[in-house]
Amino acid sequence: MIAPAPAAASRDILISVQALRFLAAAMVLLGHLQDSLRRGRIKGAEAVSDPTMIPWHSGVDIFFIVSGFIMFFMSAAHFGKPGAPGMFLQRRAIRVIPLYWLFTSLMIAVIFALPGKVVHDDLDAPHLLATYFFVPWPNADGAVQPLLSVGWTLNFEMLFYAVFAVSMLLPLRAGMIALVTAFGAMVAAGWLLPLPEPFATWTKPLILEFLFGISLAAIYMRGIRLSVALRLGLVALGVALLIAGEAAGLRGEVGRWLLWGVPSALIAAGFILGPDFALTRFTEVLRLGGDASYSLYLSHLFSLRAIGLVWPFLGIKNGWAFIVVAGMGSIIAAVLVYLLIEKPMLRLLRSFGSGERPRAPPRLHNA
Repeated sequence: MIAPAPAAASRDILISVQALRFLAAAMVLLGHLQDSLRRGRIKGAEAVSDPTMIPWHSGVDIFFIVSGFIMFFMSAAHFGKPGAPGMFLQRRAIRVIPLYWLFTSLMIAVIFALPGKVVHDDLDAPHLLATYFFVPWPNADGAVQPLLSVGWTLNFEMLFYAVFAVSMLLPLRAGMIALVTAFGAMVAAGWLLPLPEPFATWTKPLILEFLFGISLAAIYMRGIRLSVALRLGLVALGVALLIAGEAAGLRGEVGRWLLWGVPSALIAAGFILGPDFALTRFTEVLRLGGDASYSLYLSHLFSLRAIGLVWPFLGIKNGWAFIVVAGMGSIIAAVLVYLLIEKPMLRLLRSFGSGERPRAPPRLHNA
């Protein structure tokens, strides 16, 4: 999740955070591009060997950290206020659910239109219902994965939103203590108890990455800023740790929060803990990429599939050519989805709400 930014993203959310969101979405895209080639799903294109050894799917971990940052950054001033939890959940539901439901429904349409061409295409009623309502549930093959596969991250996002909203019933300090305690207890339960689904998924240590983002937001809002050299050093260290873990063959869900989450937090800190990026044509493009990152996350598998169906007729075997063409095509398609579908849809849905949007304080001195 990948989590979309709040309504006021273009005005209140830092350009550096938007750039980070675009980077995270692009990393996931690149990971799926390489997966498609490696698994032989693109006929006529050869698999490529990535010389960087970067685990590109760790873009999801960056997304979780950014989500924690944004939620705290935008909502810290509203803890303990009457009606704040309800307004928070309403805003998040409007921002997350419609586009996800749209692409989930599109996936169902593709399954009917292209029978046998979609992996995990069994339309089991309980699994389908769980998919639409963000509940981790096994599919017909036993995999705990929603019908739209990338939606697994939103199962964690919605859990985070629910716990965060409950914590907003309390003043800020007490709310944060409650949230950290709740997540700690959930992870401990997942380690100690043989829990059934959906609780086995919801109690994975991966949820700790949201706390990394909240901590980063608290540091930022206290006015702590680092030099350019230190920020570059944090990014370099984060990337180096990701590569080192990959080179050592350290993979799997058990230690993901440590192997990918901690390096992702270092990368996020390097992006955020300094003066915001200057507004230039280049950073405007990055900000647009951040705005469209949710559309990119949800739509890119459809774009890859469409380009993959056409690719054999082009007669191009070079895998890197496919990565460039399909990657750029997916990004362009996502921007169009954002501008033509997501943005107008959100504007319409918000017109039925209160219209009040949270404003983030520039600093937080009493977190």
